Amino acid sequence: MIDTDCKWTFTPHVEGQKVRASLTSEFFSDDTLKEAEPLVRESIQNSLDAVSDGQTLKLRIYASLDKGRRHPDEVEPWVRGLEPHLDKIRGSRQALKLPRIDREDCPFMVIEDFGTLGLSGDPNMWNAPPEGEHNNFFHFFRAEGLSDKSAGERGSWGVGKVVFASASEIRGFFGYTIRQEDGRHLLMGQLALPLHELEGTHYTPDATFGLTDGSSHGVPRVMPLEDPAVLEEFRRTFNLRRTTEPGLSVVVPYSGTGIEHRDLLEVVYRGYYYSLLSGDLEVEIETPDQKTLLNAETFDRHLSEISDDTAAEVRTLAHLSRAALNGSATINLVPQDSSGRPRWNDKSFPELKQDEAAELYESGAIVSASVPVRVADADGKNLKIGSFQIHVLRDQSVKRTRPDYIREALWVKNEGLRNVPNVSGARALVVVDEGPLADMLRDAENIAHTEWLKNSANFKDKYRYGSSVIDFVVGSATRFQRWLVDESGKEDPALLVDLFSLPVVEEEVSPITPTRKPKPGGGKVSGIKGGAKRGPSPFVVNKAGTGFLVRVNPDADDLPQSVRIQVAYDVLKGNPFNSWKSLDFELLSGGVVQEPPLRDGVLVSQEDNALVYRVTGEEFEVGFNGFDTNRDLVVAANAAKISE
Repeated sequence: MIDTDCKWTFTPHVEGQKVRASLTSEFFSDDTLKEAEPLVRESIQNSLDAVSDGQTLKLRIYASLDKGRRHPDEVEPWVRGLEPHLDKIRGSRQALKLPRIDREDCPFMVIEDFGTLGLSGDPNMWNAPPEGEHNNFFHFFRAEGLSDKSAGERGSWGVGKVVFASASEIRGFFGYTIRQEDGRHLLMGQLALPLHELEGTHYTPDATFGLTDGSSHGVPRVMPLEDPAVLEEFRRTFNLRRTTEPGLSVVVPYSGTGIEHRDLLEVVYRGYYYSLLSGDLEVEIETPDQKTLLNAETFDRHLSEISDDTAAEVRTLAHLSRAALNGSATINLVPQDSSGRPRWNDKSFPELKQDEAAELYESGAIVSASVPVRVADADGKNLKIGSFQIHVLRDQSVKRTRPDYIREALWVKNEGLRNVPNVSGARALVVVDEGPLADMLRDAENIAHTEWLKNSANFKDKYRYGSSVIDFVVGSATRFQRWLVDESGKEDPALLVDLFSLPVVEEEVSPITPTRKPKPGGGKVSGIKGGAKRGPSPFVVNKAGTGFLVRVNPDADDLPQSVRIQVAYDVLKGNPFNSWKSLDFELLSGGVVQEPPLRDGVLVSQEDNALVYRVTGEEFEVGFNGFDTNRDLVVAANAAKISE
């Protein structure tokens, strides 16, 4: 046992300072896969950015499980100073599930990266570095909600590291780094608990593990440990493999035992198939009884060890990825728009390739396309040309699936993104490699880098037609597949279920008569044609939540002046709109709410089951939720002229 002055030091609350709660959220649910995923994801995406030139990122994940737990005596030097604070919080109204660290064994997880640079930067820096100056050490240990990542980099140590604390029952973690820049070995810890009071002193949520070196304005200054004997004891206690290699080892104490070897294997396979196959990543997953190495060479070998459904999905995605990585022949598509906004039209698809592409698709071969996209600042300046690739494979074993989106080898799930059009009877992969478009999409990503958000602080109002670009990329695989299926002459009626496009129709505000009889079906949202004019509809209707969403169709030729939205439950006979009764629902009241909020529009009038909105911008969007999900919903959205 090491006898040192190192301990956990809490920060007293200074009078006059704002009282704040910890930003550490309840990140995990009881689902073990969901627990494992953010932990693995945060480790990999940040480590990929720290890889030394020419190196493959090698990541080791160790889970102690029950068998590898550490006795309280072994852990005591690393939790010194914590128990009085934990005990005080246990007796409060904000009590968490806190272990008794003085009497309970400690399960733990270790995530180590190799082939990386370690946490560079001055450990004596206490304030945010000047713009343009990188200090990964500062952002990892002394900052919260800040990042010094620049364009083209995947993760943000100052932001996403919250997942490590959230994975611990004591809401804390250790970071042990060996730095390539100077060879220094540094160890510190971070912890975030609720606000609490102990022996008359009020404490902020923050605690730091290390050596106390005085204080500044009442705040303790804690420095990292560098004593070789102490570091050796730390490595032994928590089963670290790192000895002299540059990189970062994160230890999550009291991690619980819900995450199993198979869970970790499945998360790495599903989330990082592309990076594994590209050779950018190698992952070793280890428990006291098992060890598995995943890389490009062993990729297919261990698929039998995960669930059958995930394995089948990963095999298909791996097939698409290999085509993308091998530079398979692509069709060059050209979205046309004189204004610079990306949109599809007949000229986007090369006529000479139609028969060949359709034949390839029907034969079960992968069909690939390359798509250029203009990226410019909000004022239209600094124009750059980015691009992305679409890879589609016919797969009749699936009905409808979402495309997978890869941004610079990172899987962006877009799970919570509304209106992601599915592909029908196929699998699709959209790949955005390094460049202007990848930089733009990264700005739109949430803290976990799992979704492209149009209202992200780093994205909103920064780019010209930014929201349209996201819609364009997200919907590209479905649009490409529609072209392939149309040209094959065997269009699947189910293909358009998720694209409720409506024909262009200009009309005075008046009741709408559907031109086709809606078909009954369980809980569907259907779009009703509003006229005979051909061409892309100015509006798209999509099912969303317990209702629907109406937005401008990026493929439409002109931005309409206004839209009339009429809603009704489907009926077996007759016009559903004429059959509407106030007992069915009342728009904007009685449980039916406008959600998400109206954007780029103004409500002009409301009559029974119809609403009219003036369209004030190309990002017009309005949604409604709160309908009976056991009944089919029929929605008509038509361009209209407002009588003055």
